[in-house]
Amino acid sequence: MSTSYHNQHGTRGWTAPSSGHGNHRSPYAPTNLDRPPVDCNDASHMRHGISSAVPNASQSPQIAYATYNPASFPYTSPPSNRRIAAPYGHEDPLFSSHLCPAKPPSQVDPAASGRVSHVPLLRQLSSVLPNPRYVDDRSQRHYAPPTRMNMSNQASSHEPDAQDLQQVLYLPPFSPPPTHWKALIPVDPAYSPNDVYVPLINRLPVELLSLIFTRCMDDEARELFRAGLRSRSSPLVLSSICSRWRGVALDLPVLWQYFALAPCAGHGFHYRIALLFIERSKGQGLHVHYTEDPFDEVPLECCPCALNLILENMGQIKTLELQEISQATAARISQTHYSAATMMERFSLVMCEDTMAAELVHPISRLYSSANLRELRWISSTFPVNIPWSQMVGLHLVDCITDHDLLMRILLSAPLLEELDVHMEAISPTAPPYRPIRHFSMRDFSIEGVGPQDMLLRLLHFPNLIRLSLRPLSSLSLETRGRFGWPFTDPTVFFKFIGRLAMKLKSIRLLYGDTLDETTMLHIIRLPQMSGLRCLHVTSRNVIARDAFFADLQPGWAARDVPLLPHLERLTMRYCVTSDGPISRMLESRRQYSYPLQSVSLGYPRDDCSSHRTDCTAFDRLNRQGMSISWHVSLHR
Repeated sequence: MSTSYHNQHGTRGWTAPSSGHGNHRSPYAPTNLDRPPVDCNDASHMRHGISSAVPNASQSPQIAYATYNPASFPYTSPPSNRRIAAPYGHEDPLFSSHLCPAKPPSQVDPAASGRVSHVPLLRQLSSVLPNPRYVDDRSQRHYAPPTRMNMSNQASSHEPDAQDLQQVLYLPPFSPPPTHWKALIPVDPAYSPNDVYVPLINRLPVELLSLIFTRCMDDEARELFRAGLRSRSSPLVLSSICSRWRGVALDLPVLWQYFALAPCAGHGFHYRIALLFIERSKGQGLHVHYTEDPFDEVPLECCPCALNLILENMGQIKTLELQEISQATAARISQTHYSAATMMERFSLVMCEDTMAAELVHPISRLYSSANLRELRWISSTFPVNIPWSQMVGLHLVDCITDHDLLMRILLSAPLLEELDVHMEAISPTAPPYRPIRHFSMRDFSIEGVGPQDMLLRLLHFPNLIRLSLRPLSSLSLETRGRFGWPFTDPTVFFKFIGRLAMKLKSIRLLYGDTLDETTMLHIIRLPQMSGLRCLHVTSRNVIARDAFFADLQPGWAARDVPLLPHLERLTMRYCVTSDGPISRMLESRRQYSYPLQSVSLGYPRDDCSSHRTDCTAFDRLNRQGMSISWHVSLHR
């Protein structure tokens, strides 16, 4: 039986060989099917085939990894052309899978498709006892899959060529290191005492060493404010180790694209280093963070070199983050030419004042009006203008309050929008009626609002949503947060909103819910779309978790093999009122069976005087074992 293994962008694990139908070939098929046929009676051909496929029979087989470069793909197409996952139990005939045969199964010849009878195997699997141990790719409805074959990472006996390196070296940003790196490193030979030993790090291929250097910038790329211009920054350190490392680092523009600036005190140190970074980036684009300290007693911008540097190189900037800037700085930044920011892809503005002058709103829009803009983060009470809605992928409008009508028009005008964070005013009962909106691209939806959101939840359908956040406006006092029916008055409206999802949620936040209770929470966590949840954060003025809630999360409880929310990693609940023992039993069982739950924060009301000696003892023990568990009294109710 031929098998194939796929990288993290495709199907994980070992898959059975797909049946051929005509000239159709599954992308999961083995990569060596294009070889000419070999005469089985010719031993020389057989030896040649084996030696070419497996250079060393005692080592692991060579795995061909498909190349995947997101830079070669355009941004998401409009929703009418996008393919989405079908709801549970339904299959859209307009989006038929390319892995399915062209003919129905009843018309496919078993001999031609290589079909075999799986009845004995099914009988054998049905006799296997349930195992509550955590498996990464099963849901709360499924049993554990067969054990994967053990693939060792022993080094190959031959040097990898350029094509092998090109196929395996690409990794998406912030992904874990591949497990096949060792296969690219030559085997360390035995040296005699008279030989000059060359360290293994200096014998790595240049491509692999470049990838390692690139991964050193993951933190700076994820959080741009960390890319400060100092002598111990990663690019400067890597380029000062030795001549070989320096040569590799200087030929990597990605190392020099990220830097953070601050108002200069007149020394010009940051200005000179920034010019060095810009020169070594070789015109590949810059990601710049600029921040001002509003509490600094020293007058800001004693030397104008930092802002001058941004204005002079505006045509090379791909990401510009302006953090806590003043009105004067905003006025100076807005003096740029209309067509200067041609490469701008992400723009972020955070004002330290409450409002922005009306005469600055239009000039500053020149910074985010380019055709390449994909993400806008705006934190100011003044609403931005001239936003290119049709090309937006990420949009964060904080402190500028929107209404129901504006939100509907944003969703209709931005078909590519994947991430939306808005602050909303209370929805008026006399709001103009809208038809239901089905937005295919939305994956992260976050709202800060006031009052019930039932009308909004009835109209919105996000098939591919994986993160949801509903929280009251932060400008409200603690006494008024979560009042007036927040976040919904009819729980069935929220159940139907979740039930329309075709994807499984990964994160859900429901904060200060006035209508959330234990019955509602039990119904929510039992929905099929919650089986892949990794983060659950719910706070309410009512009791939302009792013994039954934690019993459903315990492996092996009530003859259930897989507990609810098997992939849960972070759990935050308030208020919890339980007897002594159910919480600790759930946590210890999950740790015993290797479930990924690591961070737990549970709050109980002040009037709860029940003793939790067993739970507290278990919490201390689990904290010493590496978990993070907090059991505390919640003061606000």
